[in-house]
Amino acid sequence: KLRDYTDKLNEEGVRWKEMLAERKELYKNTDRNAKLVQSGDIAIQDDVKWTLTGEERLKLTKTAENCRAAVTQLENISSNSNLEIFLRSISTANVKRDTKIKQNNEKLSNAVKA
Repeated sequence: KLRDYTDKLNEEGVRWKEMLAERKELYKNTDRNAKLVQSGDIAIQDDVKWTLTGEERLKLTKTAENCRAAVTQLENISSNSNLEIFLRSISTANVKRDTKIKQNNEKLSNAVKA
């Protein structure tokens, strides 16, 4: 019984390691894609847009509207100091998100090792 339990735990550890590797690769891909979108190398053309499901098109439309609203908000900021504060808050939020992701990955890694 103990060996069976140990084998189950080892299999679970392997699955967790695989999941962590997939998750790490996913984060790398999303960061790389975000940079490509930011530089304009990746864009969704109309022919691709209509191959998406209705739900995906709705999400795309909402995202585009949110981006337009963010651009409008940035354009409406009158002084550079307000813009700097706004950009710093965005940067801080991104750093906090990345830190939380790393902490979660470390917790998962420690759980796999335990």
